[in-house]
Formats: sequence, structure tokens, C-alpha cells
Amino acid sequence: MARQPRNRAADADMPHQAIRPQEYARGVGWAVGDRAPSNAYRATDTDGVPVGPVLYEAPAGRGTLIVAEGTQISPHAARLLDVPPDDDAEPVEG
Repeated sequence: MARQPRNRAADADMPHQAIRPQEYARGVGWAVGDRAPSNAYRATDTDGVPVGPVLYEAPAGRGTLIVAEGTQISPHAARLLDVPPDDDAEPVEG
């Protein structure tokens, strides 16, 4: 079938439509750009310095929220999530 030429008069009758850019969310995980699968916290000492392992429930006492569930993980949050392993401290999943 031959391709039909466009009819500019017919195009003028059609309402203009805004084309929204498509947003593609990365998968669920803990890498930069991913959507956090859960809240992540770190306990803080009396000076506000993060200490101990990453926790997935709010720590008792002082603590800070690193990333909220469903939000995009920034490079800064990824650095705070990247806690060196400690023989005595295991991440506590909630």
C-alpha cells in the first residue's frame, strides 16, 4: 500500500498535544540512582556523627534518616550506606 501524503489542512484541525518526556525509574536496590526499597537509618553519637551499621528501622536514641523508601539514592546517601563491615555489627532488617 502506498504511503499517503500528509494533508496540512487536516493537521490544523487536530489539537496540539504536549509530549511529556518519559521518565524511567531504575530498579529497586541500593546503588546510586536506584529507588530505595526501604527506609535506611544510621545511629548518631552525641555530636551527630553517624556510627554503627545501617538500620532499616529508626534507632532508639539519636539517629538520622539516610534515605526514605521509594526515593532516589544520591551519591551522598550511597556513601553513608556504604558502611565497612564490622565483626560485631550486622545490619538489622525490619
